[in-house]
Amino acid sequence: MHVIEVPRGIVPPLRGGIQLSRGFSLDSDALILFTSGTTGQPKGVVHTHRSLRARWMALRDHLGLDAYARTLCTLPTHFGHGLICNCLFPWLSGCDLYIMPPFRPEIMARIGDIYADRDLFAQAAPYWNRIPSAVPGQPGGYLEAASIFWDYFDFDNALRLLKEGRQKQGDDNLYSYEAGAIYENQRDYPHAVSEYIKGSLAGSANSAADLRLLELARRPRLRDLVDQETAKLVASPSSPMSAVYLRVRVLEAQDRKPEMETFLDSVVGGTASIQAAEELESLAERKSLEKVRQHALEKQAALTIDPVNRLQLRYRLVQFYENRNDMQAAQREIEALYRENPKLLGVVRSTVDFYWRAKFYPQAITVLLQAAKDSYPDLGKQFAFEAARKSTEAKQYQQARELLTQLLAASPYDGQYLAAMADTYAQSGDDQGLQQFYLDKITLFRTAKVSSDDRKTTIATLRRGLIPALTRLKDHAGAVDQYVELINNFSEDAGLVTEAARYALRYQRQRQLVQPVGVVEVGDRAARQKRRKCGRDHQIELGDPGAEHAGAHDPQRLLDPRREARQAQARHHPGPCAGHHQP
Repeated sequence: MHVIEVPRGIVPPLRGGIQLSRGFSLDSDALILFTSGTTGQPKGVVHTHRSLRARWMALRDHLGLDAYARTLCTLPTHFGHGLICNCLFPWLSGCDLYIMPPFRPEIMARIGDIYADRDLFAQAAPYWNRIPSAVPGQPGGYLEAASIFWDYFDFDNALRLLKEGRQKQGDDNLYSYEAGAIYENQRDYPHAVSEYIKGSLAGSANSAADLRLLELARRPRLRDLVDQETAKLVASPSSPMSAVYLRVRVLEAQDRKPEMETFLDSVVGGTASIQAAEELESLAERKSLEKVRQHALEKQAALTIDPVNRLQLRYRLVQFYENRNDMQAAQREIEALYRENPKLLGVVRSTVDFYWRAKFYPQAITVLLQAAKDSYPDLGKQFAFEAARKSTEAKQYQQARELLTQLLAASPYDGQYLAAMADTYAQSGDDQGLQQFYLDKITLFRTAKVSSDDRKTTIATLRRGLIPALTRLKDHAGAVDQYVELINNFSEDAGLVTEAARYALRYQRQRQLVQPVGVVEVGDRAARQKRRKCGRDHQIELGDPGAEHAGAHDPQRLLDPRREARQAQARHHPGPCAGHHQP
């Protein structure tokens, strides 16, 4: 609040007669005021000191000065009446002048309340009505003014201000919650529900209007009214999704899930928008409405014009069917996709994977074999190899061997093909066949046109693979022969020597390991020394499990007649590492 005092000695007060300072003429121009421009362009009007003086004199004669000893100016000072009458008249008359700051809603509201507290509502209303002009362009001004009238139960003026605010802002959905609440106060429930619906559609779920509408939907008296009004919103197939969501919330609030499922299914069937179908699928998933979700996926696949997107949607349908354990529907869709796209790599892959998950092994292998025929050579080999591996897993061993034989014919030294072929014999329990396979390949690699290192490594791998087969055939001597050959080629491999020693000990083939007959001639002194040296270097004890701690590392001690006594003693008092040496 600004207080302006009379500047003494410049403009004498008007109490003893209105005077002007020296140097001024009553007919001099003093002020220009412009018309409002209501009926045309604003026009400037020049006031002289004489015209202003005449106005002030008239006010003094008719009103006196006593009532204006302390004057509050609430009008704008750029307004003629506010400047000439409310400000200059009391000020130049020597009275105290209080100029209100620019329009502020709280001041207008407070002045109105002062009048209202004295039941002077007619005088209060103009102040409240001026609140929106204090914040021009802002919707809050109309709401604040309407709320004041509402507090005093003046519902008509409250609704009037809300309507004006909507018109000024160009938004018919503004103040929907407040308007609905006012109508509720008047017991005008149809209008209240209509306003709450507008607010729910314009806002988000859980807005004030939305929550109030759902509360009314639960009340027995208003249940049918809310149901009817929200049902009207979705009567058209092209109803916006906001109306669909609102209808679902109302049905949920009224605990009508079966009707909600029927309603959403009908919306899915009637929509021609892929975006709406996507939203409906997501909504159905959140609400656990599996039938609606299925139809929404099918609708998306039918509506999309993107072939890649259509494939993705149809595979999502397959996954949906599988999750519901509807394997027949999933199989129909998978096979339809494969028939339509038999040479798409992704489709082939998905078809094989589905068949394998569903334990339709022959179908999966058939798809792989067809893909092997249709693909370029390198990819065809990959498909054929996968078909062979899956044939083994499906216990179709003969088919697997035929496929691998073809692959080995083109790549006889391929390690993964050789391992896969060996696996067919191992998985089928055909140890004799496995033995013969390894022996044949060892013979093959002895004359293979590969580097010496590759030949050595590959033959070693074959020998190691042969040992378990010979063991199962109880051909322990043959297995030890393979260990002897391995040690001869990899004598520095401590792990290999330890493994061979344990094997020989377990199957009582110690003498053969130290002085083998067959693969290495009996009189081969160099070979025997080499194996003895390996035993010493790697501290291998082939006999007594506890002898390592007695310092005995010579393999020849296996032949010692005292061995049985030492072993018996070790069984009763084993050393700390005894278990480590047991095969």
